[in-house]
Amino acid sequence: VDVWSVGCILYEMWTRKALFPGKNSYDQLKRTIMVLGVPPEPELAWVPAESLTLMRRSCEAGPPGAGVGGAARQLPPSGQGELEKLLSAAEVGPEGLDILRQLCMFDPTRRATIDEALHHRYLHGYSTPEDRAFAKRVAPADVAYDGMFDGIGREGEPAALLQLGRLLRREAERDSPQEPNPQHASARPPNPQPQLAPAERGPGPPAASGAAAPTLLAQPQRS
Repeated sequence: VDVWSVGCILYEMWTRKALFPGKNSYDQLKRTIMVLGVPPEPELAWVPAESLTLMRRSCEAGPPGAGVGGAARQLPPSGQGELEKLLSAAEVGPEGLDILRQLCMFDPTRRATIDEALHHRYLHGYSTPEDRAFAKRVAPADVAYDGMFDGIGREGEPAALLQLGRLLRREAERDSPQEPNPQHASARPPNPQPQLAPAERGPGPPAASGAAAPTLLAQPQRS
């Protein structure tokens, strides 16, 4: 389970607002840094090489005029972003702020695991050891496809969207097979029976009334 997404959903449940709304990749990174603070250099080790330039540009000061007096807006250091301010009206207390910080750590290797989150004091009493043991016995979903789209450039996005659409349709069809609707089948007009010209029936008795004849001068079938 992607605990970052769990943290974002938790915030939306508290505030009915998105935690990191963004118009594009750059805008969303900028907003993420404003909320969480600028990550230190060691926490960027996991970022793919092709994304480092955008990442570092997002960590720079904001555009002129964004700050007080028209100066460049200074981004907050790590751990000193706007998250606490955003949660001030949610009344979740310091424990809610703490679990959200742990779920939404910028470095994925430092984020809380699901098991750690379930043991967090904010969620105390919401699950039992038996619940957690049962959940661990459930076979995890195959999410290998998630890495298929990592690192694609803008020129590869159209093909990736088509491929992702096919994967989603295949998954939906597997879990919810479509049964034929008998009403639609009965409402469809019967296909006309093909007929032969008398001269081409050849020797032998004429075909019985209503029987289908071999297709030689068959009329086009209606779909």
